[in-house]
Amino acid sequence: MSSERDSDSILLGKGPPLEVFDTLPSVEEHFTTPKITLFHRLFRIFGPGVIMLGAAIGSGELLLGPNQMLLHGMGILWIVGVSILLQVFFNYGWGKWTLVTGESPLVSFRRIGKWMLVAGLVVAWLGLGWPGWAATAATVFASLQLGRIPVAADAGMVHMWGYVFLILSFVMLAVGRRIARTLELFNWVAIIVFFAFFFLANLIFSSPQHWAEGIAGYLNFGYIPKGMDITMLGAIVGYAGLATGINLFAINYYRDKGYGAGASAGYLPALVGGRRVPVPAAGRLMRLTPENLRRFKKWQSLLVQEQVFIFGLGSLVAFLLPGLLITTLLPKGALPDASSVATYLVNALIKNLGPVGLAFGLVIVILVLVKSQICFSDMLVRNTTEVLWQIPKVREWAKEDIRRVYYLILIVLLIWVAIALTLAEPIWLIVTSANMTNLGAIVTVPTLLYLNRKLPKELRMSWPVEVVQIIFMIFCMYFFFSVIGAMAGIL
Repeated sequence: MSSERDSDSILLGKGPPLEVFDTLPSVEEHFTTPKITLFHRLFRIFGPGVIMLGAAIGSGELLLGPNQMLLHGMGILWIVGVSILLQVFFNYGWGKWTLVTGESPLVSFRRIGKWMLVAGLVVAWLGLGWPGWAATAATVFASLQLGRIPVAADAGMVHMWGYVFLILSFVMLAVGRRIARTLELFNWVAIIVFFAFFFLANLIFSSPQHWAEGIAGYLNFGYIPKGMDITMLGAIVGYAGLATGINLFAINYYRDKGYGAGASAGYLPALVGGRRVPVPAAGRLMRLTPENLRRFKKWQSLLVQEQVFIFGLGSLVAFLLPGLLITTLLPKGALPDASSVATYLVNALIKNLGPVGLAFGLVIVILVLVKSQICFSDMLVRNTTEVLWQIPKVREWAKEDIRRVYYLILIVLLIWVAIALTLAEPIWLIVTSANMTNLGAIVTVPTLLYLNRKLPKELRMSWPVEVVQIIFMIFCMYFFFSVIGAMAGIL
């Protein structure tokens, strides 16, 4: 076994040793309930997967996917299904690591070396540190205010709406007892409204034949339309589901929720309504007793259930429904510019439903695009915060109150995002970010495989799951390097 241990600690690779603790809390003990019912699963236990699904319902589902379906048909959905399926395995692998050690994935990069921790942080900022979602929502609101699609001369109005949404992001992340719980509740509302609206709208407007065409698209394996822009296809792969190779930055929510060894790891409290909470800098590992292993299997089962039924199945349906509706309401080939999809959708709803369509259109834009900006901002800030929390002088400066670090980084991020709003067209900010997520797999999958082999055999991923991780990495690498080749004129 590639670890060194004594009765009190265990060393997994480099970095500080993990404290060995005697008893893993059971699910019932941690959530103070005598019985785990379906209601408890959905509204007390499940939460990380809800946030991941909520963040996943964003630009891929509302902009990139429908745009390419209008241009090339719904046969491209098979690539979405493959991406989401592989992401479920990837999320499971990192989720299991966090359940075992109580460490968030990015912090665990230090167990390879400090250089790897820096590389992981760079990947996080490249993949998540962009304002594309807020910028696209701002474009929709500006177009409704102007009565037309904004042009270059209207940039000031678009930027103003973008700044409004960034302020909204800060407010959302500043209130409540714990930040993740606020995001859980927000995402539950967003998910329910999203699915209810698009399901009912498709029942009204989409024909049975169109439904069948959409569902069949998930089975149309190998279909790549002639002339399809590989950059857009790579972006769809990156943002189908959550964010391919950088999904691990959302696994932090399992630690925050207290899954497995994370039960005593603390959480990130909100600025208004929260209180200082002790957050240890290193993880913990349970003793390998029969009772602890039995309890761990139950935690692991909940992880699998949430990833398969909430994140996985939810992501498949979430990608299908907007594409069905938009390709029904708008003629094929009508939208060469993906950034216009949300605006055209709202205008089509106004045309068909009047003021009700306007109200629903604006709500959907906020609950999809602005929500994604909020969730991705939190993921980036909380992971950066946890990395800095490893430095003793940072903890000393913060007086052991992790909120001081979190909100300082959040302010820095939002200032950067406000500047980046002016740097490029919103859709290209999204496309760039999406393709960067595929790059992330080149770093994150080998790291996961290395760390998995450092664990005791009883707690490792099985070798077939390791093989799937390698397939996932190759899948992401193919699209990333295809995009780079196309941009360089090689392909």
